[in-house]
Order: sequence, then C-alpha cells, then structure tokens
Amino acid sequence: MIPEIDVQLAAVIKALGDTVAPALDGANPMAAEQLHLAMATLAIVRQRLPDLHAALRRDLAEAIALGGRIGVASGLLAAGEAVLASRESSAQRLEGEVRSLMEAVTARIDAVRGTPDEARVAQEVLGAAQGPILRWRAWASGMGFEPDPAAVPALADLLAS
Repeated sequence: MIPEIDVQLAAVIKALGDTVAPALDGANPMAAEQLHLAMATLAIVRQRLPDLHAALRRDLAEAIALGGRIGVASGLLAAGEAVLASRESSAQRLEGEVRSLMEAVTARIDAVRGTPDEARVAQEVLGAAQGPILRWRAWASGMGFEPDPAAVPALADLLAS
C-alpha cells in the first residue's frame, strides 16, 4: 500500500480515467457523467487536503467566538476550546465539534425568538457567517460553480488572515 494519501488519490483518479472510463457502456451517458464528477471531486479533495485541518480549526475558532457572543452554554464552549487547543485533534474531531457548536447556535437562535435578544443574536449570526461563506467559496472555487472566481480571494490568504 502507498502511504502518501496524495499519491493514493492520484492513483485512484488515474485508474478511473485510464481503465474505468474507457470500459463504460457508451449507451449510458449518465454513468460517464457521474464518473467524471467523481474524478473531479477526488481532484478537488486532493488539492484541498493540505488545507483541511487549518480550515476546520478556523471554523471551530469562529464557532466558539460566535457561541460566546450569543450565549451558548459555557460547557459547550469549553469543550470546543479543548478540542481547538489540542494539536492532536483529528479532522473528524474538529468537524464534530464545529457541528455540536453550530447545533447549539441553532438552539440559541430558536430560544431567543420573540424576545428582546432576537435581533442582536440574528445580527451576530449573520455577521459571523461572512468569513466561513467566503472560505468555503474559495475551497470549492475549482468546481466551476463560482460565477466570478477572480472575485474570491485565495484560500491560503483567507486561512492566513
């Protein structure tokens, strides 16, 4: 087995393109389309994999900050901070912690509906969404869905700022 994940992904993409694609039934254009989409997705994953940990750590830091500003339970914030503080935290652990905090943010939004705090919480959530949205647009820019890719800063610049 090849230990480098980058090389493994390159080998899978090459095998799909060189061996599987030519073997597809020409009468099934949907299969060919799906294969090409799968190959393109693997190529994006291969390209972005080195940035995954930094992007997830940024997401977690911003989720903790947002949670603190809108009154998410301190125990959840502390758990998120512990995961963020550990350099040993895996991508899956970071993702799980972001998900937990964002679920708590959603619960907090629901809890303040109809209260005097509703507008402030909504404003905080909308303001906090700008950074992640721009980063994930940059993350996916190579997929061809961005109307003006030149208008989106480079992912490396967004992660460094």
